Amino acid sequence: MNRRATTLTETLMAIFLLLAGMLIVINLLHASLRHQARIEKRALSVQLAQLTLDRVRAWAWEKTAGTCNFHSNWAFYNGVTLTDPAYPGLTVQVDVSPGGRSLFSPASTLEQTYSGLPRRMTRAVVPVRVRVSQSGSDSVTLLTYVGEPPLELAPLTITGAAGALAQDASVTLQVSATDLAGNPVQGLSYFWSVEPTGPNPGLGTLVTDLDADGLPDRPRDGSQIDFQHRYLRSDGTAWRHKDGQCRVIARTRQYGRTVTGEVVLDLSPGPLP
Repeated sequence: MNRRATTLTETLMAIFLLLAGMLIVINLLHASLRHQARIEKRALSVQLAQLTLDRVRAWAWEKTAGTCNFHSNWAFYNGVTLTDPAYPGLTVQVDVSPGGRSLFSPASTLEQTYSGLPRRMTRAVVPVRVRVSQSGSDSVTLLTYVGEPPLELAPLTITGAAGALAQDASVTLQVSATDLAGNPVQGLSYFWSVEPTGPNPGLGTLVTDLDADGLPDRPRDGSQIDFQHRYLRSDGTAWRHKDGQCRVIARTRQYGRTVTGEVVLDLSPGPLP
């Protein structure tokens, strides 16, 4: 059997191809290690950003001098640069919009059709942006909305009732809510009802559309309503009067708990002098 020896050229070509393959493998391995290190750095940055947001949210729900920090000017965190010994080499920049952001209730698509009278939760959330950076690597930015902490409400307060109400007269009632410390609570929706009460029960009507144009003339969050000393017959043909006393009740619901307030109105048996 004839054997053919390998020439020097073929040997050099084989060595060249082997070295080229080894260089490609080494380069891919190096790139893989760099990519893995970048992923680990980014994962640590995301972890620190989430941890910082949790700390900000916990601080917002804490109380200082009896008031939740959520209602402060947020100077404790706004524009602050932080570091954490557990995350060496990482720097955290926290930016807050202390003025907060209003939200439509239940949704902007539904409420914006009511020009000038949408149900809006004032300063319902405060935007918080956390940026974690490290020299020589990409930064990570997380944005969240911190909501108002759950509050235990005091009984609702109804104002506007003053003296007896003559037949066909009306009065504008307004309801407001506070927490147990007396701080005003915004962003609630209210619902009203009227009930006859006392030894001489009276009856009246709650009205939000004063000019009968099909659109409400009072805020759609229910914070105001008009009570009229008259009621419509069941057949809708005429107005009637039922003098005496009636109880007007306002209700709201927050975090699964219903809170009420009420006021008793005296309905005069005739026009007041």
